[in-house]
Amino acid sequence: MEVPVLTSFHSVSLSSKTALYMDRCSFFRKRLNCKRRFRLRIKVSSEKDDDDGSLSFKSDAINVCGGGQSGDLVDVISIGSRKDAVVDFCFDSPLQLSSSLLRFWNIQTKDSVNVQLQERVLEKDVNPRVMEVSQFLKFPSKAIVLVASAGYGLDHITAIDILKTRRFRNGFTVAIFLKPFSFEGQRRQDEVKDLVGKLQEYTNFCIDIDTDALLKKDLVTLDEALKSANSAVLLAINAISILISETHQKIIDAVHNNVKELKVSEVIKILESYKEAKIGFGTGNSIRSSITQALYDCPFIGAGVKELNGIVICIIASSVLMDDKDVHASLLTFRRTANYTGEIIICTSHEPNLEPNMLVTTVVIVG
Repeated sequence: MEVPVLTSFHSVSLSSKTALYMDRCSFFRKRLNCKRRFRLRIKVSSEKDDDDGSLSFKSDAINVCGGGQSGDLVDVISIGSRKDAVVDFCFDSPLQLSSSLLRFWNIQTKDSVNVQLQERVLEKDVNPRVMEVSQFLKFPSKAIVLVASAGYGLDHITAIDILKTRRFRNGFTVAIFLKPFSFEGQRRQDEVKDLVGKLQEYTNFCIDIDTDALLKKDLVTLDEALKSANSAVLLAINAISILISETHQKIIDAVHNNVKELKVSEVIKILESYKEAKIGFGTGNSIRSSITQALYDCPFIGAGVKELNGIVICIIASSVLMDDKDVHASLLTFRRTANYTGEIIICTSHEPNLEPNMLVTTVVIVG
């Protein structure tokens, strides 16, 4: 089995087991060119255009270089010792949503009274915004995502207050837990475990990323494991942004070809009902190869989804527009590859900065 480790996302010389996976993953570390950013808007017509009664997908690209629609913006707050590395990694990604629809923030804690949020910006000549928590909570956004790693100090107090306030105001809150490596010690392990318990009440949805699983694979260096974990965080944030975006169509497919469009509110209810999820990802020149890597080569998922009692979310990114035939073919390929008969939510994302013929599949296992 191939070892699913993503490092600098360029072809590297490792074992033959890792070579194929690594060679497919050169896209994440490329800087974005704002002039080339577009987002795919997929419209689904309720008309039965085909003889089989399937839904018709109509695609058009819209420019979002100016920052996207404010209603789709997602605020990402990072705490812990890995916060800067994670945000820097996201800024280096060519995924358009990482720059156009996301706002990244750090918590500045001088003492228990003086706490502010500072925005992380890509442009070096732009002064980052600094604001009080009360001012931040007035910002319109679709969701608040907390990315938490160990070593968060007092920052978790402010983070909990922000999530608690937004949740009580019927906002959507998500926590992504980047668990420490076992060699970091029991104290770091307990820090994250304690935070998970405290945030259960104030988050709608959580994604766990078990970084220690990466080092259980052969021929994996610590640097490679860190970058692969950062990739998981990036794609988890990206997945949340897509799932709650009004401009990305969400289609749920059950057995017996029961396909229908989902509203964002319906997606949120599904995520809330299951509460927790795992994430996997893969790349390839075909749907099958990228799905296979996401399901079986990514250690964050494990042994696939055959026995899953929940729902699978599959997000496919491509440099070319995907039409209705591509979407239906992807659904069929996923079921065959995963030997899965349960419900699937599928989304597509147009990423013009990806390499030609490259597909990036993100699989979120809910339940």
